[in-house]
Amino acid sequence: MKEYIKIIRPINLLFILLILILFRYAFVVPKFYEVYDFIPALNTFEYILLILITLLTAASGYVINDIYDSDIDTINKPNKVIIEKTISVDNAYNFYKLLCLVATILTITLAVLSKDLKLATLPIIILVALNFYAQYFKKQFFIGNFIIAIFAAFVLLLPALYESSTFNDDQIITQIQSGIFAAGLCYAIFAFLTTLLREIVKGMQDIEGDLQYGCKSVPIKLGIIKTKIINTFIILITIIYCISFALYFQNIKINYVVKFVYILLISPLVILLIINWWAKSKKQYAIYSNAIKIYMLIGICTMFYFIYTSGTGSYIFVQYLSFLNNILN
Repeated sequence: MKEYIKIIRPINLLFILLILILFRYAFVVPKFYEVYDFIPALNTFEYILLILITLLTAASGYVINDIYDSDIDTINKPNKVIIEKTISVDNAYNFYKLLCLVATILTITLAVLSKDLKLATLPIIILVALNFYAQYFKKQFFIGNFIIAIFAAFVLLLPALYESSTFNDDQIITQIQSGIFAAGLCYAIFAFLTTLLREIVKGMQDIEGDLQYGCKSVPIKLGIIKTKIINTFIILITIIYCISFALYFQNIKINYVVKFVYILLISPLVILLIINWWAKSKKQYAIYSNAIKIYMLIGICTMFYFIYTSGTGSYIFVQYLSFLNNILN
């Protein structure tokens, strides 16, 4: 049983669980909304279903990925290989099918309860897409990295889409819904950029095994120097993105948040930029990858601030997008 738990990456699943819980309490159900009689599109039970669907979908992706990567992983991560060592491929595949089955049943249940058939099909589409990713796209140039980054973004976009998909003629309720979507979109962009960076770095870390099995990862196709230039570009985009938040909070005179943005979000990116050019060995790339993961956790934990501000989060993100639009225009 312990080996089955290992292959679904429990730490990663806890990270996803934290994201979804924080998003719910920061932007969807603050006490302040009760003043406006705002009722979330998904009640507590339905949101728990959405969390379970997301966790099962992610877990199934980890299992199918390990099944198709068992040969490569014997070179890249010999100490972490489970499939074929302690779990047979057949048993792993049966476990994968069980995860998919339960996720599909819960998705259908959520579709019936929420009466939102369009959004309910997304987890099933992602289940199928993760299978195709593991079989075909992972070994292709860049597209595999891009797909995983999109999936990471959807962890935050999906609950935001549920809460903003229902029509309401009350202007204040509509503004709250817009704010929830804006918050989900902004955090999804952050998740996309940081996940894309980490996926490319993992390719640098796994280059030895990937080469032997015909993978066309970014570092294999372009070389390490060009890959580091791409990483630099992604980090610089993320820095600019974070600076835009610092400028916004400075504009609305919340200066202590400006300091936190520079200390917690921008300074670590400068450190990642240094690590990007310092790292040269597999061990150093592993440090680089773990540093990105820690940074992702820091970024997601900024939602605690919006829980603390109790209901202003949705307003802040709507105003941020308006502020950004004014700058760009």
